[in-house]
Amino acid sequence: MIAYTILTDYCEDLVLRTIRILASITAIFAPYTMALSTFAFDPPKESYKAIYDTTFTGKVASQTCMAWNGKDVGVFRAVVNGEKLRIVSDFKNNKAIIFMDAHKIASPLPLDVEYIELFDMESYKKRSTKGLGTKTVNGHPCHGYLYMDHGVSREVWIGDDCKVVVLLKNPDESGNVLTLNTFEKSPPDSEFVTAIPADYETYVKEPSPEKKDAESK
Repeated sequence: MIAYTILTDYCEDLVLRTIRILASITAIFAPYTMALSTFAFDPPKESYKAIYDTTFTGKVASQTCMAWNGKDVGVFRAVVNGEKLRIVSDFKNNKAIIFMDAHKIASPLPLDVEYIELFDMESYKKRSTKGLGTKTVNGHPCHGYLYMDHGVSREVWIGDDCKVVVLLKNPDESGNVLTLNTFEKSPPDSEFVTAIPADYETYVKEPSPEKKDAESK
């Protein structure tokens, strides 16, 4: 029991830091503040699995994976501080689950707009400050855009064929670079399981007193 308490305390800290860390890795979360119900999202109509290399100073620092089932479930996988994390976004049921499979722990969370941003390519166009035209990147014909992300200008190239981010970087070549490594159509259904396995511990973080008070009003 003590070991589990220590692990869940660690889990809480990990969950709280996960989104911020992933944001620094992928740089694709948007500064949206509207409620989820008011966020216009046109989900991709085809299923896919995209694997990305994140490089810094020319060296591959990590790999991330995004997958979409063509309907209402998205999956994001990454290694954060040595931990393999899997975030399943269930748009049908308005929830997200962070899985720490190595520890057999799952942490359900409310589905937030930042999870939607992972799968919404139109958001880049909406925030675009300049169109960069077209070019072929890693064999994919793309349209490019400059857009603002938390006050920082970023350059993104979206594939016309695959409909996902192919390249994401800072225009001055500083910082991390996200590059599409592998794109797969119609991945297996096993990629999109939303159920928490029976042998997993479920960790639910209690909302803060401030949030409870706000929700009661």
